[in-house]
Amino acid sequence: MFRKSLVGTVGVWAALLTTTGLAQENLSLTIPAARELAREAFHQGNIPLSNRIGRELIAVDPNDAIGLMVLSATEPMLNRPKQGRQAGKRAFKLADDPNLKFESAFLTSRAALKEGRYGTSQYWLRRAYHLAETDAQKDEISKAFNFVRVVSPWRAQAAFDVAPSSNLNGGSLSEYLLVDDTSTFGFLSSDARALSGTRASIQGQYSYSIARDQSRDTALTFTGYRNFNHLSDAAKTISPTASGSDFDYGLAEISVTHRRVTGKNDYLPDTFGVAFGQTWYGGETLDRTQRLTLGRSLKLSNKTSARVTGKLERRLSDRGYADQTGRALTLGFGRALPKDLHLRGSIKVTDVLSKDGNQAYIGHSASVSLAMGQPVKGVRVTADVGVAYRDYSDYSIPLATLPEGRKDQELNASLNLHINSIDYMGFQPVVSVRGRAVDSNVSRFDSETLGLSLGFRSAF
Repeated sequence: MFRKSLVGTVGVWAALLTTTGLAQENLSLTIPAARELAREAFHQGNIPLSNRIGRELIAVDPNDAIGLMVLSATEPMLNRPKQGRQAGKRAFKLADDPNLKFESAFLTSRAALKEGRYGTSQYWLRRAYHLAETDAQKDEISKAFNFVRVVSPWRAQAAFDVAPSSNLNGGSLSEYLLVDDTSTFGFLSSDARALSGTRASIQGQYSYSIARDQSRDTALTFTGYRNFNHLSDAAKTISPTASGSDFDYGLAEISVTHRRVTGKNDYLPDTFGVAFGQTWYGGETLDRTQRLTLGRSLKLSNKTSARVTGKLERRLSDRGYADQTGRALTLGFGRALPKDLHLRGSIKVTDVLSKDGNQAYIGHSASVSLAMGQPVKGVRVTADVGVAYRDYSDYSIPLATLPEGRKDQELNASLNLHINSIDYMGFQPVVSVRGRAVDSNVSRFDSETLGLSLGFRSAF
């Protein structure tokens, strides 16, 4: 800040103050000398002197970016954060050097934070991150952003993906309804077969801390998700009457979550949550959801942690189907490995009850993921593999008896490339290759899906 390389020939009168704030004398200074004196005064803690010189610089030239930066840095420290934010915003606009723009954006974010404008502070930190030229600068911005996230009662997250897929609708690979690959019970409808195309999805989460202190936090959160589907020409050949919008899915949910810090001999859950939501499919309402969540984190060692989560969810159909009640217990773990790798995994047991036997099942699943902590040549890699098994013991189809019901086995995997070397205001592209295969004794649910997606995620 206040770089000596920016020189000028216009004189400026500055009132020099002692550390007690008393006027000492007036000196005629050149513009470069005044800027250097403002910098020295700021770093020595003489904020009133630095601020006064900044004002004198602006009096000589209202478009002096350095003078405006001086005010952006000092006004908040003199309990005038609004004026500091306005000065920093103007300095950013006037600065013609990327380094000065970086510094003015950073100073503007600090002024906005002092003013209590947390979203504005994060916006200017993203602008600074976009202009950062070194890893050290990016680390500084990331730490500042996370600090704002901690102190702010508001939190926001967003993600966007575009993904071509071989099977948008989770349809069958077969055109026949088969059981155990032997008995045929007719043809599947065209829209029940695998239809390829492209899916775009957007999701966001916005939360507000209702009450928070050092030991607990109660937050109100809104979560939204929406996808948009477009069928390929090949899919339209299979199902001429189908439209991509027939498979559009949306979710809106509001939840209240209470988190607390637990003591050494405290064995109660550290997280309590309730949620209420609404889902849509094909442009029409699908289900209303109600969910209760309890969770507890466990620190097993310096490198290993675990978490136990229990969920009870109720789904009330808006389409006349039977309601569902699901219970799930998940054990997750994480471990730091050598070479800055991180291993995560989970084991989950699910029991879904319903008056309709076709919707009731018992499920078991397991997943594991491996992630690089730091990028290599600008790319950070994560990989995920999961398996799942579902047993619909009371499943039935017309004109047939299934003594063993329906049984599904699923394998899914993904490889994700986080391209850290490319970003816009802290949002970085993520290229993912995803595959999913389901082996079922009922051919309607026997499917394979392969997709490539391009998405954007926040670096913070």
